[in-house]
Amino acid sequence: MLDKKHKLIKLTLDVLAPVLGAVVREPPIFIAGMPRSGTTWIVYTLTTAAGIKYFHEPFNPYIFPEAEKYSSKYLQVDDEDKEFAAYCRKVLNPYWSDRMMIKDVHYLIDKKVPWWPGRLMIKDVHSLMALEWIDRHITPVIVIALRHPCGLASSWFQASWKPEKSIKKLLNQPKLIEDYLQPFESLLREAQKDFFTSIGALWGACYYVLLEQKRKNHPNWIVVKHEDLCQEPVEQYRQLFKQLNLHWNRVTDYILDASTTGDSGKYYIPKRISSQEPDKWKKILEPEQIKLIRDFAQPFGIPYYQEYFCSLHLGNSKI
Repeated sequence: MLDKKHKLIKLTLDVLAPVLGAVVREPPIFIAGMPRSGTTWIVYTLTTAAGIKYFHEPFNPYIFPEAEKYSSKYLQVDDEDKEFAAYCRKVLNPYWSDRMMIKDVHYLIDKKVPWWPGRLMIKDVHSLMALEWIDRHITPVIVIALRHPCGLASSWFQASWKPEKSIKKLLNQPKLIEDYLQPFESLLREAQKDFFTSIGALWGACYYVLLEQKRKNHPNWIVVKHEDLCQEPVEQYRQLFKQLNLHWNRVTDYILDASTTGDSGKYYIPKRISSQEPDKWKKILEPEQIKLIRDFAQPFGIPYYQEYFCSLHLGNSKI
């Protein structure tokens, strides 16, 4: 998404960042969230900051087949899982991470001179249930991307993804059920009958676990709503840059303008007319589908999108 001019600016910033002290002793950043919750756009924007060394979805089995047994795995914070720990050490080694899905100048330093200093940023949507363990053992600053359940559902529906498979992974982990999901076990089993009930329950279950962990033990975890970023991109991203101690620059301005004012038409390239994104699902989903999503997400009591969850009668309008 960068033209030659901005690629050169970004490369110069990356090379100079360690010299200028922009990335000295900063903690890693871990971007988490459900697939299609806006994490890729967040990464595209944050990696414009100087000196970022980016690792893309190390627990995605479609990129790294060896990650299959770790994908969606639940770990308690004190679990001693030597295999999981060894895999983390492996994938966070810059000499190994040469199979990125996203190819851009942001990663030139990592690939060509992996020893060059930089601040680590990881984006992963397949390790949500191990986030507390990751917090303890990697000690990153954690950012959780949250998107409206109907916005997420419409994106999954268009991609023909199967949320019921993800629900089965949750239900097949007894410790996860015991620690968090026991009150919702019957709901999760019932939800597997239909795409829209499945995605509603999956959204509720995943964010219930994360937000309960944040509430009880990790008030420092940062939650960003996709809709807020879409509606006020400059203001919201500037706030996020400040929270993460990242430095805004000309490349950030360029990427943010490019990614919010036009539509790439490509599924995995985060270039949209951002002001139109929050309500796009209202033109895609039918009222009955919207109601099914709400009915199976609502029991989890997620403290966001209250206007949607409190709407008792959808009628013919797509609220």
